[in-house]
Amino acid sequence: MWVAALVLLLGLGVALTPGPSLALICANTLRGGRGAGTATALAGTLADLAIAVLGVTILMGIGDQLRSFVGVVGAVMAFGLGLDSIVVSRRTDPVPRGNATRHRFARAFALEVSLPQALLFGLTAVGPVITHELVRNDGWWPWTLIGLFGAGLLGSRLLMVSRVTRSRRPLARGPYRRLCRMAGAALIGASIAMLVWLGPLALGLG
Repeated sequence: MWVAALVLLLGLGVALTPGPSLALICANTLRGGRGAGTATALAGTLADLAIAVLGVTILMGIGDQLRSFVGVVGAVMAFGLGLDSIVVSRRTDPVPRGNATRHRFARAFALEVSLPQALLFGLTAVGPVITHELVRNDGWWPWTLIGLFGAGLLGSRLLMVSRVTRSRRPLARGPYRRLCRMAGAALIGASIAMLVWLGPLALGLG
């Protein structure tokens, strides 16, 4: 069950990490309301899930030790994203900025799949975790993990949509700082768990 908690943390953390994707969700929600924000959040989540499935497909074709090494690289990346979120929360103006767009769903999907960090995160962090479970557990469990990752992503993004629509000061620094710190803590915790789990396997000690 700890792997389920791990993928939920990865989803929660990466969804709330400051960047173009989160900025687009906030901007579209401010301009178009809850429906626009929800569509943007859903599109980004579907894009991230597609990247994760692509990562699993690619990693199934390589050896266990190399797959574990890729996971260690992903853990280091997740740790860096977590630290960056905490650093952003300490800035004078941490709030993301972005421009809304008419074609919200398509734009959000295209934006997410074009982001280098989204591709790298899906291929090196989420992909190895799920692939390890897929190799060891044939059946529904690995695909349930993909669903849990998606739940973490979408739940976090809808939390931001709700925050923006319900508040008179939707991007107030205080609440946004707390979200940044929460994302940072989730990613750092997940990265440490991945390093403890996959590090020995990458070194051939597992």
